[in-house]
Amino acid sequence: MFSRLRLGLVAFYLLCALLAFFAAYHVFFGRKIIPGVYVGVVDVGGLTYGDAEKKLADTISSLPSELSFVFEDNVYTTSLSDLDITYNPSQSVQRALQVGRTGNLYIDTKDKIAGLIGKKLTVPASLTHDEKALNNFFAVIVGTLDVQAKDARFSLDEEGRLSLVESSAGFKVDHQNLYDQSLWSLNNFDFTQKILLVEKVYPKVNTVALKLFEPKIKALLKNEITLVPQAVPASNNSEGETQEKIKVTKDDEKDPESKNGNSKLGSESVSNFPNFEPIILSDLEKLSLVEVSKVDDSYSLVINKPQFEAYTSAIAQEVNTLPRGKITAISNDIVTEFEFVEPGYELEKKSFERNLKDALLWETPVDDIGLEEKKPTSVVLTFNKIEGAADPSKYGIYKLIGEGTSKYTGSAPSRIHNLLLAAKRTDGVLVPPGEIYSFNTSVGKISSSTGYATAYVISNGRTVLGDGGGVCQTSTTLFRAALNSGLPIVTRHPHAYRVGYYEIESPVGVDASIYQPSLDFEFKNDTPNFILIEAVPNEVEYSLTFKLYGTPDGRKVEISEPVVSNQSPPPPALYQDDPTLPKGVVKQVDFAAWGATASFNRIVYKDDKKIIEDTFVTRYQPWRAVYLVGTK
Repeated sequence: MFSRLRLGLVAFYLLCALLAFFAAYHVFFGRKIIPGVYVGVVDVGGLTYGDAEKKLADTISSLPSELSFVFEDNVYTTSLSDLDITYNPSQSVQRALQVGRTGNLYIDTKDKIAGLIGKKLTVPASLTHDEKALNNFFAVIVGTLDVQAKDARFSLDEEGRLSLVESSAGFKVDHQNLYDQSLWSLNNFDFTQKILLVEKVYPKVNTVALKLFEPKIKALLKNEITLVPQAVPASNNSEGETQEKIKVTKDDEKDPESKNGNSKLGSESVSNFPNFEPIILSDLEKLSLVEVSKVDDSYSLVINKPQFEAYTSAIAQEVNTLPRGKITAISNDIVTEFEFVEPGYELEKKSFERNLKDALLWETPVDDIGLEEKKPTSVVLTFNKIEGAADPSKYGIYKLIGEGTSKYTGSAPSRIHNLLLAAKRTDGVLVPPGEIYSFNTSVGKISSSTGYATAYVISNGRTVLGDGGGVCQTSTTLFRAALNSGLPIVTRHPHAYRVGYYEIESPVGVDASIYQPSLDFEFKNDTPNFILIEAVPNEVEYSLTFKLYGTPDGRKVEISEPVVSNQSPPPPALYQDDPTLPKGVVKQVDFAAWGATASFNRIVYKDDKKIIEDTFVTRYQPWRAVYLVGTK
């Protein structure tokens, strides 16, 4: 019994001592930061608010001026002033004071005990920084060190011989680690130089693997792939419309007269049939359309999808033609007589792609690889003929639904030739209901071989001479007609800089640029009937007008005046020495233009309901004048 009493007294005294210790602890640190608390690397435990704030302020004033990273021999630094670092000692002390005072008994007791036994309780410093400047610093590091791994690939040398470009490894900075280390340094006053984590990235297709496919590639280059259209007789359907298929048969099935690869159009003469010479794929094109790919642990020769899609789309755009009609009598914008002129032809793209893939990936017998002569292969091209209805009234070409005009005063003769030629090739095009009109398809391939002259175009940030300069005047005019007709604009690209022709008697920003094959102008016919495009040039007034005819459905169009903002002057003129010009001759090859942002809104109503609301924004770059100075 005496022992139990003794143990109870010991426990009582220990409890009293513990309570006395914690009472003294809270009295002593009642207005101080508890022991063990650090702001970053600065020990502020046991300090009063004022003492801790002063210690942090002294630390901040003596901080190194740079944040630094290193990888091998490369050192990257940025100053704290560039990052606009501003520390707040007062808020940092507030964070430190909160440790052990959260109101959660368990967490607070645990932190107090941890601090007493020497464990660090670290809180980050309070600071602000310029996130954009920090990201720019990261971009410099990443831009210098990140190197994309390059797969081994086949190429052609200057003499057209097959060569192999070896693979190479790349490097990639661990972006998350870079960000985390930077914030750790700033939050904890730790400005020791940090080591960048950079991962080595290996190519998917190495040189050894690619060499295994050299025989297949040589066989592909020996395979002369030709795209050739051929017509077959038309057949009537139950709707009174005609559809015609045009296809090419395989070499062993072809007519003897077509063995040389020339087109054979049959007995029927069609003026709008895609009329192009057989297209022979170059070795460079064939190489670009295939690639060696690794899936799991296996390598295979496959189609290069992005290149293949771009190539087949360009071919379709080049060979497709649209059906055309003609207004033969009109009174007060009301069509009294209309006739169908010629059918259109549309490439069956899926069939074309399937047959081209077969030709590219066809397995050449090993015995044929060493042959000197090319092995001819014709790719099947299939076209659908878009024929006209027997009754012209089915088209619904009844009345003018909208028009647009532009002026080309002051244009060079070559430019006028091009814009009028494009207008002529757009004139009479019929756009079926629900379909999307493509300007590039309408005008066909723009090159000297199709009748276009050389004139100034915008290419790669310069005004240079090129085939078809001035055609953008045609697309701009048609854009205005589609706008005023209340039709949905599907694709529209503004010009890079302001062009004076498009602002003659017209507000700024109402233009549409095209550049084949990548830039197109498209609108959708969302009316219930066909739309006829009519080009009306006035060579006396130097104007071009497009009129769109169809079936009016009660649309009303409101277009705001463009708002011009952010105007900026052109950069100073650039003078470049040109050894091809005689000394003393100065030739201007690019023209100054102010930069600006132009925007306008369009609202289309139908039956008093808003059906379209869109905003067109154009950001014109300031453009400098460029002069060539002769030195010859």
